[in-house]
Amino acid sequence: MNMNLKRTLATITILFATITSATHVPAQQAVPALLNVHSSARLGLTYTVRNLGFAPNGVIKVQQTTPGLGCAVAGLEPGDQIWFINNQRVRNKAELQNAVANSPNPVRIKIKDYRTRQFAFRDVRLTRFAPPPPRPPAPAPPGPGAPSMLGMWRSSLGGTMTFTQAAGGYSGRSVVPFVGSSWMTCTETANGTYTFTYQNDVGVVDSGHGTLRFVGQNIIKGKVHSQSGIRADFTLTR
Repeated sequence: MNMNLKRTLATITILFATITSATHVPAQQAVPALLNVHSSARLGLTYTVRNLGFAPNGVIKVQQTTPGLGCAVAGLEPGDQIWFINNQRVRNKAELQNAVANSPNPVRIKIKDYRTRQFAFRDVRLTRFAPPPPRPPAPAPPGPGAPSMLGMWRSSLGGTMTFTQAAGGYSGRSVVPFVGSSWMTCTETANGTYTFTYQNDVGVVDSGHGTLRFVGQNIIKGKVHSQSGIRADFTLTR
């Protein structure tokens, strides 16, 4: 075999190896970590759940605590990891919610302290939410053609509001993605608008008040003022 032919074969071999290594896809590629933000109104915190690949063992990491509520009072800080609640291993949102729902008050939480990297125990008092008051007998329905809030409405802030009749106005249920849900009490005023108060019972801990006003048979304009400082205008449509 002459030298030119040897050089040609060597060049072809190198090119083939380069192309093969550049286009090769490993049989098992690394799966990016999944990061989900959740909240627990009863614990008074927001947290993330980090799952590496498809492993069943997740890590719950505190993102923020609510001043004056259980976790903040017990000394938990952003960065701490929650491992056990009353000796029950918690690795995801469902396990944490189940452990809190079935625990006495206060609960004992085993954490991994982000400062010391050591395990420690914290006793956390759960926030109690009073159930909504019993609904009084409903008044007579509005006259023919009068606008009614009964039923479900879509909110421009996201989520829905659903109203049922109650004495002097309506009772409502608000569900907002990433915030939670709340009970509402709406009272009709002399000028035909409605004032409302609300209290979150799932998700972010908050309460507030606002007004609702019909601008059409199926359009309501609203304003909300929350204790956390949020001021917002919104629209409800069917």
